[in-house]
Amino acid sequence: MIYYKNMKKGFTLVELMIVIVIVGILASIIIANMTSSRNRAKDSSIQQSLRELRNAGELYFNEAGTYDGICAEDNTISDAGNFGRIEDYINSNGGDEIKCLDSDSAYAVIASLNVGDCWCVDNQGSSKEVILGSGETCSDKLLITRCP
Repeated sequence: MIYYKNMKKGFTLVELMIVIVIVGILASIIIANMTSSRNRAKDSSIQQSLRELRNAGELYFNEAGTYDGICAEDNTISDAGNFGRIEDYINSNGGDEIKCLDSDSAYAVIASLNVGDCWCVDNQGSSKEVILGSGETCSDKLLITRCP
């Protein structure tokens, strides 16, 4: 029987390189999935904030007798009451584009999403995704005080 005294235990350079490549591939897959999951979670927060705005709008209507005042003059959400806080929360989650239209008897608010297109709520009880066409923005979709 022959024994090799000079054999060293350990990994070869090729084996180490293969392990590093495999770990790198797995890490990139996990990071990509985490980014997608994080954006979907932010979209859920935007949707929830818009539903909260709808509830606040109904409370406002019960007190004021009108929906006029939910939106600011520049078609964003008013800073009155908690409306401004809700808009800040939507912006902090990536809802960069917000449009708000109101009248005495109706209102609608639309905001951009990170993964989807837009989300819209109104006083009629609508809370839904709005799909954008080529070159459209969320503001282009909301023309009246009702979700498209």
